[in-house]
This record gives sequence, C-alpha cells and structure tokens, in this order.
Amino acid sequence: DLEDAMARIQIVGKGTAEEYTNLKYALTGLSIAYGVSSSEALKAAVVFAQQGKTVAETFTLTRAAMIGAAVLGEDVVTTVESLTAAMNAFKIPTTEAMTIIDKFINVEKEYAVTSKDLAEGVKRVGATANNVGVSLAALTGDLSAVIEVTRKSGSEAAQGLSFIYARLLTTGKPVIQQLTGINFYL
Repeated sequence: DLEDAMARIQIVGKGTAEEYTNLKYALTGLSIAYGVSSSEALKAAVVFAQQGKTVAETFTLTRAAMIGAAVLGEDVVTTVESLTAAMNAFKIPTTEAMTIIDKFINVEKEYAVTSKDLAEGVKRVGATANNVGVSLAALTGDLSAVIEVTRKSGSEAAQGLSFIYARLLTTGKPVIQQLTGINFYL
C-alpha cells in the first residue's frame, strides 16, 4: 500500500515532511512515465532509503532503477539490487548511477551480450574485481569477452572471473604479471 511504503521511507529516510510529500508525488509521476506500478517504485525507494540515502538521492536512484529495469528487462527491485551492488563495489556516487546503466547499454550495442547478463555479472563479481584493481569498465569488458565467446550467462561468467580474481588476490603477485603467465583458452 502506498501509505505504508511512504511510512517505511519516513522511518528510515532522511528528510522533512514536505520532502516526503514531494517524493510520493514524484514517484507516482515516475511510475506513470515509465509504465511501472507505484508499488514497485515505492519498493525501490524503500530500499534506497534503508541505505541511508537522502530524499533527493532516493528519487534519483529510483528513477535510474526504473530506467534500468526497462533496459535490462528485469523488475525494478532486481535492478535496484544490481545498481546497488555496482555502486557499492566501485564506490560510484548517486549522481553517477545512470553511468552504470549507460555502460551496460553501450557494451550491449557493440557486442553479443545483454545488459541483463552484464548487470548480473557485475552484481556477483564486482566487489572482488574492485579489490584486485579492476575498474567497472574493465570488468564489463572481461564479462563481455567471456559471455560472447562461451555464450554462458552473466552469472556463470562472473563465477569464472571471481575464481580468477580471487586467485590473483591470494597469491600476492601483481595482476598484470600473473595474467601474462596464464594460458587462457576459450
């Protein structure tokens, strides 16, 4: 229910009564504009508010999640999880959340991979990749290469990359040095 969700946002969120009223109307407008139910929009907003985001950040991120859901072919809540994972793994600020979706779209346009697979892969291996020093752009490249050649899902590609990245982390040698010594055949 709309009022219950707004009450949850107010309990965990950071904002004034006026900001919450504006958020409620803005989320309703977004749900109409993007063809998503108000309840899905509010579920996304609740998750972002629970993360300690301000009302303005909650709105920005909910909008990005709604656009991302349309692009990824996922429900909004799943997109929220993917967006949150990428933002947390690579320390991406709220103002740049849409760049994550843009990266997925741009890669999908050029290679035989889907944005959905990239999002799933980043969600599963993003934190490990960042610990090794791999950027989001490089990770999407790694995922794309594996997915395109093997035709595996984003989750399966991430599992393989996670093993490789974890191995690189545990040996203590520089990443480039190790990669040159791997006989990697697809």
